[in-house]
Amino acid sequence: MSSFMKKFIIWVKRLLAKSPFFDYLFKIAYVNLYKTIFWYKYNRQDIVEEAFLFECFKGKMVNDSPFAIYQHLLINFPLAKFTWVVSSLAHPMYLILKENKNTHVVIYGTNEYFQAYATSKYWIVNCRIPYRVVKKPGQVFVQCWHGTPLKKLGFDIQMDDNAKTSKFSLRYAYSIDARKMDYFISPSPYASRCFISGFGLKKEQILELGYPRNDALFLGSSDLDLTEKLKHSLNIAVDATIILYAPTWRDNSFCNERQSHILHNPLENEGFLSKFSDDVIFLYRGHYFTDLQNESSRFIDVSDYNNINDLFLISDLLITDYSSVLFDYLLLNKPILLFMYDRNEYESKIRGVYLDLDNALPGKISSLPSTLADDIFSALNKTTDLSDFNKMFNPHEDGFSAQRVINAVIKKRNIDARL
Repeated sequence: MSSFMKKFIIWVKRLLAKSPFFDYLFKIAYVNLYKTIFWYKYNRQDIVEEAFLFECFKGKMVNDSPFAIYQHLLINFPLAKFTWVVSSLAHPMYLILKENKNTHVVIYGTNEYFQAYATSKYWIVNCRIPYRVVKKPGQVFVQCWHGTPLKKLGFDIQMDDNAKTSKFSLRYAYSIDARKMDYFISPSPYASRCFISGFGLKKEQILELGYPRNDALFLGSSDLDLTEKLKHSLNIAVDATIILYAPTWRDNSFCNERQSHILHNPLENEGFLSKFSDDVIFLYRGHYFTDLQNESSRFIDVSDYNNINDLFLISDLLITDYSSVLFDYLLLNKPILLFMYDRNEYESKIRGVYLDLDNALPGKISSLPSTLADDIFSALNKTTDLSDFNKMFNPHEDGFSAQRVINAVIKKRNIDARL
């Protein structure tokens, strides 16, 4: 698709988002038209047994729970066929994946991409997939998702301030997703409740087994050699203090020219940064939906770094806002701070949250960079105990979640997983 056409489609979406009724009708017509085209092109193609398709963040990354499951399957299913989705031929993981036996790589949105969905027995993804993809009887859709929700999802969103879609159109889209899914992986009872209400799922669709992506985080938390190696790979001194800032995206901040949501880093602030010596390293990890709007003088932009777990392991403190990353970071028992400079707007106009922010989360909430700086010094000098939060949000994380998911999904269908 040409750049002009992409911009035109986004322009149409943004225009329709201002008229919820017409946006809803357009969404229904659009989805059903493309589902019909997909069915006509690919319906006659047979499903390949023991064929696994993996997709993360629309091909932008090769990581997360799908990658953890893939690594297990490589060992236990040596004769299976694996297909990975990447965003382009220039993706840093493209050649690495192709080195693996029986692994094929397709580019997101191409004919090969849709053909892979039409023929693969198992779909293992962590994001929403195109509406046009029609699941055949016998195919198995495993939705890994990409985090424990703090910000509201789908049917639970009451606001109507998304730059590209209306609330009613969004709910229709989520209902289509839910009907396709056979399994939805969850890390906790709390997350299960959010997924059921947000996506309109049935309880039997939920696999509450922990997140496979956190196996490596759980097992690597005490590996000092690994941490040192990761710091060297990023040219960071071993004895440096590392602060990771990982904010989420804002539904209403879309840039048509960049064709993505944008975020101005509010901590790129001289008054804030001047309080820290040069041996304090700041990392910026943006959401995969976003582009960083402002140039950085002090932050190292690691938004494109493939494995966020590595960044968790090397950092000494996490700053986030409404992002699910805080729930994974809990496993490391390191300090977490919440920088919510737009809290009132986010809670009342943009998205809304599931939890009582003042009482249900670890770490202090700051709205000003100056206050946050003081909180950082305080947090780094305190002993952290997040065991109670882990019992609530990470009760199944023990390093074996990927194995449990494979057992539940594959063995239930009478395939010898050889685990």
